[in-house]
Amino acid sequence: MTDSDEETTTNPFTRFSDVMPLEKIAPLKIAVIGAGGIGVPACLCLAKMGVNSIHVWDIDDVGYENVGPQMYGKRVVGRPKTLALGQFLQDQADWCDVTLHNELFVKREGAFDAFDVVVSAVDSLEVRKEIWQSIPTDSRQLLVDPRMGAEVLTVYSVIPQEDLAWYPNTLEGEAMEFACTAKATFHNGLVAGAMTAQAVKAWVMNERINAETTFDMRFLQLFCATPEQKFAAMDKVEAAE
Repeated sequence: MTDSDEETTTNPFTRFSDVMPLEKIAPLKIAVIGAGGIGVPACLCLAKMGVNSIHVWDIDDVGYENVGPQMYGKRVVGRPKTLALGQFLQDQADWCDVTLHNELFVKREGAFDAFDVVVSAVDSLEVRKEIWQSIPTDSRQLLVDPRMGAEVLTVYSVIPQEDLAWYPNTLEGEAMEFACTAKATFHNGLVAGAMTAQAVKAWVMNERINAETTFDMRFLQLFCATPEQKFAAMDKVEAAE
């Protein structure tokens, strides 16, 4: 067996090392707020990419209603979501240092100063606002804000310094409400988690980042908007007013 063969058999990142070089991915420090239908697959995707440091915030325990649409089994019902997620990631990606915060995230200055990427994987518009307000407006960090119902999802990818003009508008008004029986599906959460990881990969590789990506699972329709398109849409609205 050659050295090359040995590396291939022992390096878990060989299959995508040309696409996502470990020297760029591993040093990232990522904050994920929410360990539910989007947060768990997002953490798994990021850890499998080779990210070495993830902090996760969530105050909820796993309920039976979470077993179908989220990446939890019946055996962890009643446990804190953060603990169940930490054990799951230890099995799947033990190279990743996962720091668990079994608490509700609240707005505070400097909360994300130590992080490169913030993932807002929450289902509350108010908490999204608190996350946004905890990031300096001149920051060059990446904020990924995935949102979903049972069959439609939208992922916003935001660099505060560049996207201050349009992103706060997405935090205004009433959040879209879904019936209890139409709030989430497992496969939609997996796609949202994968799209979150893709946004992080694009950002760290200096590739084009879509400001908004919406996917309608029912019709397999995809809509993407660049930051320039978001600004253009705002200009049209302002002109009409």
